[in-house]
Amino acid sequence: MKMKILTLVFILIFLITSCNNTENIDNNQEKSVEYIGIYQGLYNDNAKIDVINIPYEYNSFKLSEDVKNSIKDYSKNSLISFKIDSKNIITELNNIDKVAVKAVFNGMADDRFAEFNMQNKIYVFEISSEVREKVNNLKEGVEVNITLKQLEIPENNLRVINIDKN
Repeated sequence: MKMKILTLVFILIFLITSCNNTENIDNNQEKSVEYIGIYQGLYNDNAKIDVINIPYEYNSFKLSEDVKNSIKDYSKNSLISFKIDSKNIITELNNIDKVAVKAVFNGMADDRFAEFNMQNKIYVFEISSEVREKVNNLKEGVEVNITLKQLEIPENNLRVINIDKN
């Protein structure tokens, strides 16, 4: 009888432990989101990055040792993708050439630049000649999908190479 009780207790402990491990796996999977952002520079050993693909409350991130060594190769206004761990430390960082994101068109700043609102922040991007006519026909306040491209000259504004209404 004691053996049966001990066996049942062992099975219960095993099941409870397995359930807890599953919860940890789910939490880790939740944090493996790929963030897209515009790199703004290093400040007090933290990277300032404006997240543009999903709502995110913060724009200052601690860096893992590997990322600290590689981030020196990035210039202001670089388009990047990155992943963070459960402590909000960037563990993976990659330069990207272009990205499609949602924005609100605020209007033209001049004949070559337009203003957009993304994640409650205002940005001014250069408009490529291929999409200038589309942009000129937009009404202010309309939601759009824009494709941003990284320019080859470091620290330049990003360029809108495609734009469509939502």
